[in-house]
Amino acid sequence: MYSFEQLAGQERNIRFLRGAIRQARWIHAYLFLGPEGTGKKTLALAFAKALNCLDQQAFQAGQACGMCRSCQKIEHGNHPDVHLFQPQGTALRIDQAREIRRLAELKPYEGRYKVFILDQAERLTAEAANSLLKLLEEPPDRCAFILLASDLGAMLPTVVSRCVTVRTQPVPTAQMEAILQERARADGRELDPGDVRVACALAEGSVGKARDLAEGRLAGLRQAALQFVLNVGRWSAADCLDFSAHWEDKREEAGLLIQLLQGIYHDLLWIKLASGLAQGYLLHPDQAPALAEAARTLSLDAILQSLQLCRWVERQLDRNLSVRLALDVLLLDLRECFAGRDVPLVATEYEGG
Repeated sequence: MYSFEQLAGQERNIRFLRGAIRQARWIHAYLFLGPEGTGKKTLALAFAKALNCLDQQAFQAGQACGMCRSCQKIEHGNHPDVHLFQPQGTALRIDQAREIRRLAELKPYEGRYKVFILDQAERLTAEAANSLLKLLEEPPDRCAFILLASDLGAMLPTVVSRCVTVRTQPVPTAQMEAILQERARADGRELDPGDVRVACALAEGSVGKARDLAEGRLAGLRQAALQFVLNVGRWSAADCLDFSAHWEDKREEAGLLIQLLQGIYHDLLWIKLASGLAQGYLLHPDQAPALAEAARTLSLDAILQSLQLCRWVERQLDRNLSVRLALDVLLLDLRECFAGRDVPLVATEYEGG
């Protein structure tokens, strides 16, 4: 649902936008700038709703009723005066810019304002960006332009200078945990607190990403990663290779698995170094007794070496190394670390060039 009420952590931006509508001082061109998953598109569509809400009382308060014909049409993506443009392939192209210019010259069909939302605006080609410049400089009456971007450096400075920048912020981890549990309870479900904690830590401030992780594949992956670290001392080389084979055609899941392994080894490091003080810093506090037992078994050097191996293999996956090869190397070497045997650190060799 596209509403201001659904946006967590953006209270300051919401107050600013609602105030602009209430005082009839909103600007014709905005740049909503922030990391992926911080609610830029939801904020833009909620703003479009508030600008065009047919409930006069709600409009004067700078918000949307959510129930009128206009709000419902925007919610379902079929309002004739609210247009969302997304990249065609890898870019927002000149033909899209020309279409925006054509539509902007027309009067609103049924709303107060025509609203144009450009998703991933940093992907505007130079030709398309230049085509929109005059429109941003001298906008037609009753038009609003909202550009959404994650990378300011990739945008044409002349485009940025003609917009008011609204920065969306990552949602704090503790707030995300509360939001996910509250929404799950509203749907009659319960989420595992351990999975929610880890999902929010990995989500980099994105509630949507955290929800996808907590409600999707994370539970099985988290347990798989924990079981590997806690039991690898009893695994044979063949067991490691069999485990690796499971992820051969699942690059995204393999990358997430390696992130989870790093989190577990970070927990072992906290336990090793901070002992009784570590509990408040653990990513997996629900596994504290088992992790404490593993930390007693592993040397500090082995934990540090395991972290270094995970980071090195993660970089290799980013460079498109075979998933099977990357995990084979990683899991076999982590097994050697657990056994207290020295591992020829490919990571050290790599860093040295």
